Amino acid sequence: MGCGATTPWRDTRAFVTELSAPAWLINMGAPVQPSAPLARLHRTSVIAAGILSLADGQRSIRDIARVLAASSQTDARALEPELRAFCTMADTE
Repeated sequence: MGCGATTPWRDTRAFVTELSAPAWLINMGAPVQPSAPLARLHRTSVIAAGILSLADGQRSIRDIARVLAASSQTDARALEPELRAFCTMADTE
C-alpha cells in the first residue's frame, strides 16, 4: 500500500467522513437516500446506455444521431457534435 496507509477502507472512510457525506455513504448498511446528484447520474446513465446500445460496430456517429433524433424529435445534425464528444470521452477513459 505504501505511504503509511493502513487499508483502503480506512482511508476512504476518513475521506468521506471529512466531506460531511450523507450517512448512507459512511454507513454502508444505511438505506441510500434519493438526491439531486443521484437523479442527475441516473439520467446521464440512461442516456449513456442508450447511446452505447446503438454502438454495435455497424452504425456511425451520424447513424446513431439519426436514431436518437427520431426518438426525441430533434435534429440529427445538432446531436452529432455531442455524440462525437461523448464517444471521444468514453473511448479515452
